[in-house]
Amino acid sequence: MVKKSKKASKLAPIERDVEPNLRKLTFVRARRPAPPLISDDAMKKMIVLDSAKGDGSPAANGDGPSERAGGKSASSPKGGARGVVVADALYPREHIRMAWPTVRKVGSGLANLGNTCFMNAVMQCLTHTPALAAFCLDGEHRRFKPKGNGGGGSFSAIYEMGEHVCRALAGERRVVSPSAFVKNLRSISKTFRKGRQEDAHEFARCLLDAMHEKCVEHARPKPPKNSPRAETTFVFQVFGGRLRSQVTCKTCGRKSDTFDSFMDLSLDIARAKSVEAALRRYVAVEVLDGSNKYKCEMGGGKPHMTRATKQFTIDAAPLVLTVQLKRFEYVPFGRGKLTQFVEYPTTLDITGVMSDANPKARGVEKYSLFAVLVHAGGSMHSGHYYCYVKAATGVWYEMDDEGVSATSERTALNQKAYLLFYAREGTGLDGKGTPALAAAKREAVARAGERVRVERDCALAGPRGAPRER
Repeated sequence: MVKKSKKASKLAPIERDVEPNLRKLTFVRARRPAPPLISDDAMKKMIVLDSAKGDGSPAANGDGPSERAGGKSASSPKGGARGVVVADALYPREHIRMAWPTVRKVGSGLANLGNTCFMNAVMQCLTHTPALAAFCLDGEHRRFKPKGNGGGGSFSAIYEMGEHVCRALAGERRVVSPSAFVKNLRSISKTFRKGRQEDAHEFARCLLDAMHEKCVEHARPKPPKNSPRAETTFVFQVFGGRLRSQVTCKTCGRKSDTFDSFMDLSLDIARAKSVEAALRRYVAVEVLDGSNKYKCEMGGGKPHMTRATKQFTIDAAPLVLTVQLKRFEYVPFGRGKLTQFVEYPTTLDITGVMSDANPKARGVEKYSLFAVLVHAGGSMHSGHYYCYVKAATGVWYEMDDEGVSATSERTALNQKAYLLFYAREGTGLDGKGTPALAAAKREAVARAGERVRVERDCALAGPRGAPRER
């Protein structure tokens, strides 16, 4: 006789009494709290609307993305994100000089070290950027000289750029070799390869990022990445700006603002005949509706899908505006190129595309063209790059690798441009507070004082007498 197990006999009544599709659920207290759905890093990049209600969140207390966006919160007055002043800036803004320190000849040509025309064209444009040239010629880049023995990890983009600018503008050589940048191409971006044609816009963006990051690393104490203080380096204060993305709910009327820093603007030129037209399309209001409706989580009710509008505007304009005309686009067999001519002016007014700007306002934010980068060829990974730059003398030059030749402004304006470089007008930044200029001013005052003293002594000694000794 086979004995039934006790386990089977105890479970048998339960199997008969309980319906097969039902289970009894028992909830117990968790041993530890569940992880948050949104991490702390993600919370720092969010903007809490109606922060005046004070929910204790980081954004409401001024420690969230509103601080990262220059101190502007969603409930702040219009234009509050513009003109932010950081007390302990890494580089004082008043030390920036937007004009050439002295009148000098155009820079030297650059040797092509094997498909490096993309690099040469970008570096010529940066070399002839007045603010960067003044910074380097004053020797301020030498503060970022690496302390190592020249190893691969000691490459300093801001230091090497400064040394290159000094060599190129010294006028001692007809051709200068940018060998330091070719050897350390991977330090600028891991995607770059020696001997391969790269995109000039990508190289310019990565080079400026590397220069900016080296300035941040050199600071003591080192500021957190993307913090307001980290965005006060010389590189960012010259080339950096801020974009605002504003979404307006058409149901409750609330507005949600998001801010992002930028060092260049990429403009779609497929349907634009001029840079001004491309800028207007860039800030055109986009309607979010249908399958692309906006989820509004504001107001007293529950979140709802609704119709909304979205608009990009420039919230803080940079001192040097770099504009990329998007000539390369994806086609079925790779990336094709838009070869049409896009008109660009010598003086660009961006007042109408600023945040909260009066649509009829003009002349407040004006820029002057000083460099044009051109790509000749049918693909971004082939062809040839060269540029046109405006020297300190005001004369335009064509810079084509080793070749440097004077040209007219009309020629520079009739190119199928890929990158445009504009310098902001009316900034009032003459760099009078820089140590180098202060020393030069003291020396000039001393010379003038000595000249006055000699003239006074000559007058006291009489027409035939010699100056009395002191």
